[in-house]
Amino acid sequence: MSGDAHPFSAVECLTVGMTTTERSDGIAVTDEDWIRGGSDVTAYVSPWYVTTIKYRDFDDQQGELSPEVVRETVDALHRYTPHPTET
Repeated sequence: MSGDAHPFSAVECLTVGMTTTERSDGIAVTDEDWIRGGSDVTAYVSPWYVTTIKYRDFDDQQGELSPEVVRETVDALHRYTPHPTET
């Protein structure tokens, strides 16, 4: 989910959690949202659950999501990390 602006972009990236548990702010992932791979059950992206992962640790990828779902996830993440307001 991260680009070259990440300070360690050559070795790791940002990622968000995915679960099969429906949460009120989770983003449902449909069969059409998968570019590659997929899920046998309905999956949900948890935009509030952000971490980094080293590329070397990607050993069993579930798949790749569409740019639209990635954009929706990033937009949702920004709702949890708003810019400070100027006073």
